[in-house]
Amino acid sequence: MAIALADLRKPRNEQTSEKASVDHGWPVVVVRVVFCTRLPLGFALAAYPPRGSALFFLLHGLFYINLALDSVVWWDVFGKAIPAPQRGQLLGLSTALRGILSVGAGYLIARLLAENGPSFPFNYAVIFALSGFSLLFSMTL
Repeated sequence: MAIALADLRKPRNEQTSEKASVDHGWPVVVVRVVFCTRLPLGFALAAYPPRGSALFFLLHGLFYINLALDSVVWWDVFGKAIPAPQRGQLLGLSTALRGILSVGAGYLIARLLAENGPSFPFNYAVIFALSGFSLLFSMTL
């Protein structure tokens, strides 16, 4: 792993030495800012349905355009940083962990939205708060 990370810092040849030092982290920031602002802005403009819908779909489209840019960079770095024999193991473990966490999240949401669960505004507030905390936690990793 340390050898693979050390190889990332070395340019492939003289022509790409300038490109190797360029920071491609801006799509991640744009994706997360758009993701965090599209719903609140959409709700703020709910009194004006055509404008609110247009703004929501505009921000939703920007989110996925930037996500596409980010995923190209992510897979490029992933391919360079993780040796080929270990990529499958890492992806398999992360997929299994996501599955387990998804089942737990589904159970929690089912409990929050059940008839005997918390009342209407509070249950959705808890769900949105937990998703916001999860997003903040993912931003720190």
